Formats: sequence, structure tokens, C-alpha cells
Amino acid sequence: MLVLKKTTLIGSLLAIMLIGGATLALAHGPGPFNEIIHACVQDTGGNIKVGEDCKNNWSPLDWNGGIGPKGDIGPAGLSGHEVIRVNEDATLAANGGFFFITITCPDGKKILGGGAGNSAWTNGFGVIPVLSMPSPNTSTWNTSETTWTVGFSNIDSVPHTLNLAAYAICATVAP
Repeated sequence: MLVLKKTTLIGSLLAIMLIGGATLALAHGPGPFNEIIHACVQDTGGNIKVGEDCKNNWSPLDWNGGIGPKGDIGPAGLSGHEVIRVNEDATLAANGGFFFITITCPDGKKILGGGAGNSAWTNGFGVIPVLSMPSPNTSTWNTSETTWTVGFSNIDSVPHTLNLAAYAICATVAP
């Protein structure tokens, strides 16, 4: 009489299932990438139905998931990202006094963005940023690729002296 332990039986069944699954996978091929996918595209509207027979107002569309040739290497993109902060003490006249801070990126870097900040917003002062943009060239009115300007305005009825901050995000940009 043959007596098998429970663990031997379970181990044998798992081994058979593993071998059977591997055999099935090898017989089927490397996967769906070699199969042709059949679909239908609606003539108006562009809806797609996969795996169906095309009926009236639907056109067949077949493709495979094969891997195509390797493409060319793309440009390097961004590198050397840095945030530059400039703080300046400023006195802004009452009722619309302005103050501007301009930041220039280091040589070879371009401006990606920028912003503003100051401690006055939490202290109830009426000094707010009213401009944050690539610096305009006053002769052509085109914007710069290397400088950022932040403008502040005092909307309060009294003058304010405070420390203002401007930020510029700079990086080397691939051509």
C-alpha cells in the first residue's frame, strides 16, 4: 500500500502545475505582442471597438503589438535646476508706490519661472505683488529668456518700509 504524506502530495501537485503552466506559456509564444489585434473604427465619431466584426458605418482596423525599431536619442532636457532668491529692503510710497526686483540667471541658464514673497502679508501691510513675469525689454517689449521681474505695489494709505523677496527658477535647457 502506497502512503503519501500530505506535504509530499501538495508539493508534487504544485510542481505539476508549475511545469504545466510553463509548458503552456512556451507553446503559446512570447505573449500578445505577436498577435494581430482586430478592431473596428466608426466612420463618423471615431469610436473604436476591439475584437468585433465590423458592421455598417464601421471600418476594419488591424494592428499588432510588435516592438518597432529603436528611435534616435532625444535631447538632454533640463539640467542644473536652481532657485535664486533675492531679498531687498524697500520703501514704497502710499497709495500705489511701486518697487521692482529683477533677477538674472547665471550664464548659460534660462528662466523657467519665478515668484514673490514678503513677511508683510502676514503683518497686515498693504504691499502686494502685482507683476511676476519674464523681464520685458523696454525697447522691443519682448520678454527675456534669462531674467525675471517681480513688481510690488503699496495699496495702503501710508508708506511702508519692508524687506521684499523675489524668486527665479533657472536651468540649463537643451537646444
